[in-house]
Amino acid sequence: MFCRTVIMKLWMKWYQELATILIMNNHLWIGVVNLVIKGVPLIELERRLKPRGYSEEGFIGNDEDLLQLVHGDWGFLEQKRVSHKQIALALEKAMETGALPNPNYRLMYPGISTGGCQPCPWDCRGVVGNGMHFIIRKDKEREVMKIMSYLDGKRSMDYDGRFNDSVAVFTELHPHLYREHYFFEGRMTPFRTDPQLLIDAFCLN
Repeated sequence: MFCRTVIMKLWMKWYQELATILIMNNHLWIGVVNLVIKGVPLIELERRLKPRGYSEEGFIGNDEDLLQLVHGDWGFLEQKRVSHKQIALALEKAMETGALPNPNYRLMYPGISTGGCQPCPWDCRGVVGNGMHFIIRKDKEREVMKIMSYLDGKRSMDYDGRFNDSVAVFTELHPHLYREHYFFEGRMTPFRTDPQLLIDAFCLN
C-alpha cells in the first residue's frame, strides 16, 4: 500500500510537471506563430509566398510549410549563436561596400532584372527589392550559370535545393526579410539564401 501511494504521488507530480511544460511550450509556440505571421492569416501568407502568389517563382516551394522553415532556420541560428539581425546587417554592409569578409566567397551583380519591384509578402510599406545579386563560393562559380537557368517561373518549380550550399540569390528586400520576418526563403526555391552560407561568407561564426 505504501509503495502504491508513493508511486501514485510520483506519477501525479510527473504528470503535473509535464502538463505545465506542454502549456508553456504551447504558449511559446503561439507567440512564435504570431511573431512570424504578423497579423496576416497563415493560409493567406503561404498563398502569397508560394509560386504565382506575390511572385511568379515563389518564396517557398509548393509543398513547403512556412512555420517549419522558420522554426528550422531559427534553431540552426541558435546553435550557431548568430541572430537574424546580425545577418541582415552583414548583408547590408556587403551591398554597401561590394565586398565580403571571407575571401572564399564573392559578390556578383549580373544585372538581371526582376521585371519590376518585388514587394514584401507581409505588405510592409516602402520595402521592395529589385534585381538579382549573388553570393558565390569561389570553388563553385560554375554553378551560377546552372542556378540561373532556374530563375524563371517555369523552371523554378523543378528546383530541388542542390545549389543552396554554394550560391545565394538576393535583392535589397532580403535584409528586411531576415530582420523583420525571420525568413530565408524555402529550401526548394532557387532564391533561398541559406543561413549556413551567409554565416560563412560574413565570417559570423
